[in-house]
Amino acid sequence: MKKILIIGGTGVLGEAFSSYLSTKNNVYIADNNLNKLKIISKKFNINYSLLDVTRNGDIKKTIEKANKHLKGIDVVIHNIAQTSELLLKKYKKFPDFNSIPLSTWESDFAVGLTSAFILAQELDKLWKSSKSVKSLICVSSLYGVVSPNPNLYKDEKFYTLPSYSASKSGLISLVKWLSVYWAKRNIVTNTISPGGIKNKQSETFIKRYNSLVPVGRMGNEEDILNVLDFLVNNDSNYLTGQNINVDGGYSSW
Repeated sequence: MKKILIIGGTGVLGEAFSSYLSTKNNVYIADNNLNKLKIISKKFNINYSLLDVTRNGDIKKTIEKANKHLKGIDVVIHNIAQTSELLLKKYKKFPDFNSIPLSTWESDFAVGLTSAFILAQELDKLWKSSKSVKSLICVSSLYGVVSPNPNLYKDEKFYTLPSYSASKSGLISLVKWLSVYWAKRNIVTNTISPGGIKNKQSETFIKRYNSLVPVGRMGNEEDILNVLDFLVNNDSNYLTGQNINVDGGYSSW
């Protein structure tokens, strides 16, 4: 049984992680959606913290609370980003490339990448003298590996912003750096890069996406859970610094 902190435990994948991992482990979740935190906490009997990763000191406080509640932390999952779904609520119309505000670029990096750097610094202190295996798992994206295909987004209300792709690519590189830095200390770290997950997209978008995937379909939560379970388990201790594409072969063409 592992003691697991999930940062970003209320989104589509986050809730699936919380549900799946809490059946066999002690789980603590943190996110910025208080209402969803309360619902998931009650549903799966999980303790939680409200967390704004862009607010100075919040990540440190969350780790302290989780460590105290769980009496130690074995695994931390970093699963946060500014998604197109969230930005659709912010913009009445998605900006074209030359109209993207610098604040959006900076915000994407603050949420998706800088938060992982701060998290790693805090875990470096927490796990400094630990003798047992520890693991940091970061959720990147297919678009941190390959560029979005613009044909997918024709006539759609959204597209994947360059800041999202750049921050997800940076996350993969950060994890590789950390894997070497932590190599002698029994701390492993890897990224999972999901392909498109089916989640209320238009039928046109889904059809287009499916045509680009060798296995012929979008991903679902279970596809990611199988890989997550492997990384959480001690059987994967020799695997570190790796990015695992869970994309139905999308990046293999």
